[in-house]
Amino acid sequence: MKKILLAWSVMIFAITSLNAQQKQSLLTPSQGSDVKPIIINYPSTDVIKNQHSKTRGGSVFLSYLDFVAVQENITAANISLNSSLNFMFPDSSVRFNPPNLAYGISFKSIGQVLDPKAPVFTNNMPAGTIVFTNTNAYTLDSVFVLGSYAKLSNAVDTLIISVLQSAGNNLPEYYYSNQSTNWGVDTTRFLAMFYTPSNFNVGPYQVNATGGSAPLIIKHVLTNSDSSNHQIGSNQYFTKYLGFSTNSFSVPAGEKVSVSFTFKPGFTYSAGDSIGKNNHYLFMSTQPNGSNTFMPYYPGDFNQSTIITKDSSNGYSGFYIPSLAFTAPYQTEMHNIIFKVSCPTCNPLCNYALSVPNYLCATGAANTYNAISNVIADTGCPWTANVTSGGTWLTSTSTGVGNGSISITVQANTTGSSRTGTILVGSQTLSIIQPSQPIGIVEVEQENSFTLYPNPSNDMVMINIKKEWIGSTFNITNLEGKIVIHGNISSTSMPIDIRHLAQGKYLVQIAGLPSIKKLIKN
Repeated sequence: MKKILLAWSVMIFAITSLNAQQKQSLLTPSQGSDVKPIIINYPSTDVIKNQHSKTRGGSVFLSYLDFVAVQENITAANISLNSSLNFMFPDSSVRFNPPNLAYGISFKSIGQVLDPKAPVFTNNMPAGTIVFTNTNAYTLDSVFVLGSYAKLSNAVDTLIISVLQSAGNNLPEYYYSNQSTNWGVDTTRFLAMFYTPSNFNVGPYQVNATGGSAPLIIKHVLTNSDSSNHQIGSNQYFTKYLGFSTNSFSVPAGEKVSVSFTFKPGFTYSAGDSIGKNNHYLFMSTQPNGSNTFMPYYPGDFNQSTIITKDSSNGYSGFYIPSLAFTAPYQTEMHNIIFKVSCPTCNPLCNYALSVPNYLCATGAANTYNAISNVIADTGCPWTANVTSGGTWLTSTSTGVGNGSISITVQANTTGSSRTGTILVGSQTLSIIQPSQPIGIVEVEQENSFTLYPNPSNDMVMINIKKEWIGSTFNITNLEGKIVIHGNISSTSMPIDIRHLAQGKYLVQIAGLPSIKKLIKN
């Protein structure tokens, strides 16, 4: 495992209010009211919305910032207060001059890694939206980046987008020097996005690793329609999403995808020139928990925002820098990037419930029991009754789409004690309890008698009685005469659950019968 050293700084141009996305932006980014000095122009509500067809396959829009905000209950107001616009430019000699200040350009390019199967997405998806697993291949259909482009001259500028998937040697896993490799504890691992340092001042963008598939490169010529029309030093900055088709870029099952954005101007600067003199591009970035605070951390989650700084000799030469706050004073940054992904084999996130969570078999004999519990499922949601324990004696072939029922087949239980198996439907568990079959054939020869088996027992006991006594009441009492179980006889072989009773001796009596049986609880 290679090691590299974290060393970078983040320049914030202007931390101001903006019309940030609400929790409902999981479905549709909120248009809302304009809040100065930054005005957000979201994509059309007809464009940015997730499908809720509750059928297999479909498309979904994923913004990591959105889902982190929902996971951490970060308010729209806090996102607004902790967002900023930052200049992206390939020439580090240029200066920009907001009122009374002069800074060098800090950022050359930005990137984002997407892992759509991360729990932060699947745990916060509304029911009916498709979710991703390691077995699902998918396509990246389009990307949207939030920023502010100012077209102040006739120069022809280009925004370069590169898209790369992690199969082969692309996006290898790295960790920071002077840190342990204990993933899940030190939070220092990331996926490395590469660029070619020799192209640094030309316009860096992602390149594939040796042996990895090549990236998709998109060169978008920026026009007046892309411009947010802001002026440098103004008190008002207009921002908008720029969206780009990625031509259904294929990503194999279990792999991640990364995207980078690089602004390539159609003009040159002289050293010391102000950036406000010509066209420029600023990208939106957010520290969701506030300035100089730690990034929300989820074990195994490789979703991350990245940057390339103006200084290529800081130990990251050839790498996009993960803009995460692992240790103070490094600031947390999340770019506002939306991915539209499609998956023909992904199943929808569905809600399931069971009408009966526990089922007690009538006897220990081999048998088939039909419709023992109803499955209540969202319309169009598929389900399978998966036996998760007891598979040597318990089987079920029940499947369905939407509502249905579960049937089971059990083998004879000759173990001498009851046994329990489990069936899983979605996240719902159905417990199957089967009493033990008596040793030999138990017959009731006396008209006014009944038998208990197994006896002694530690969990289940069967009352075996003639059918004319069905409907009679029975009592189980302790030796002090206190009734501990009371009920009605419902069958000639009726199971009774005694797991909750303390160890000891008990008396069993059925109304109308003179005989009293002694029961021993182990």
